[in-house]
Amino acid sequence: MSDLSVNGNVTVLEIKKGKGIIHALRDLVKTNPNSVLTDGKLTPKEEDAAMNEIIKIQDKRLANHQTPIFTGGRDKSKSGWKTSFIVQPGQKIEFTPAEMKLIYAALGVKFKNDENASEDVNDKKVSDEQEKDNTIPPLNNDTIKAENTDTALPSSDTDISKTESKGRYELSWNEIGKIGLDSTKNFIKSMFCDENGFSIKRTATTVGLVAGLALAAPVAATMGASAAVVGAIAGVAKFAGFGLAGYMVCNGGKNIIEGAKKYYDSKTEQDAKQNMSQALDGAVELTAALPAFLAIKGGANKGNKIVSKKAAEPKPTA
Repeated sequence: MSDLSVNGNVTVLEIKKGKGIIHALRDLVKTNPNSVLTDGKLTPKEEDAAMNEIIKIQDKRLANHQTPIFTGGRDKSKSGWKTSFIVQPGQKIEFTPAEMKLIYAALGVKFKNDENASEDVNDKKVSDEQEKDNTIPPLNNDTIKAENTDTALPSSDTDISKTESKGRYELSWNEIGKIGLDSTKNFIKSMFCDENGFSIKRTATTVGLVAGLALAAPVAATMGASAAVVGAIAGVAKFAGFGLAGYMVCNGGKNIIEGAKKYYDSKTEQDAKQNMSQALDGAVELTAALPAFLAIKGGANKGNKIVSKKAAEPKPTA
């Protein structure tokens, strides 16, 4: 049953693989033949305004002990998108008409006709009447009478690893393994893609950065740079590599701790999957720090070896 309504008068966003909340909202607008986006696309200002509304709705739901829209941080910059506003493929997010009105306004959505204005008012009236008729009153323990006292045994197909233990939800090892595989795929994808797909800029600042630091000293040595110059380049590359690896370790460790703590307190399957995903994302990033540093260090040492080898070669006589 929905946290928001029992009368079905909600808008449902379904998260697709590799997409986020903004992508789902954009798809929702595109599928509505009467709605259009300003200039045919979302502007950064509109996206920022929409996420501000999402954050406000999230805070209200958390205050009311409802299922959160997303997990992770709230960093709206590109550097924070991987660990913020985390949603899962197949996740369905429900919004009330009042919430969607705020989101549409933030996105700059306009409608091709004026019927929507009256529809909003009429929908609200209908919603109020339906809610009176369809709202299900809470059940009290003293009003429930058991009709059958026989205890049903669990089916042999039941996954006993996925249970609610002491009020918290636990995932099976099979599910954790799938989430770990997705985390690895997403990390690799993040080295080449941003939220809009393949990005040369993203590739240059991730894979290109590591490759550049690893190849700087060997290239300089091959081109005939002096031992002092190559040594300096190698030293800078190692220092930068150490700093990069240190950042990855710190950021990965932070997500492991935060995700693990929130997973332990998860009450629903959706929360458990989101929080485990954050923890495993951190584990993948932390694990990748060592290969990145070793690649940069290996390249720096290679440059020094090339210089040493050239110095040991006999010089041609006149």
